[in-house]
Amino acid sequence: DHVGKRNAVCVSTQEPSQQPQQQYKHNRSKEYYTNALTRVRSIMWDGVGVARTTLGLQTAKEQLQEIQDVLWDDVSCAEAIAVRDAVTAGLAVTDAALSNKTSVGAHYMVDDDDMQDQDHATTLA
Repeated sequence: DHVGKRNAVCVSTQEPSQQPQQQYKHNRSKEYYTNALTRVRSIMWDGVGVARTTLGLQTAKEQLQEIQDVLWDDVSCAEAIAVRDAVTAGLAVTDAALSNKTSVGAHYMVDDDDMQDQDHATTLA
């Protein structure tokens, strides 16, 4: 049934002798990974969205790195790998945004101390 699948535990189907020790130490539910992926999406939307601030980007990077630290060695199921991939992509976008000092196109930097561009952000939203 659907509820049973959602709450199923992500573990490898390989024999323990074929797995590296770290792969099967994780015994998290699929719901855990669903929640983690939702968190990654929220971090990206809130901190790396259309109107960006340096503080928002730095906070997003820290939060993504925290998730990465917890899940980096977890390859127990497709859901775990999906979260790792999302975090990796999120960090790449965040790093690129932090290094790009020019606002071009739809995404732009809003000065943290000067919110005069708020009308522009509202127009784009």
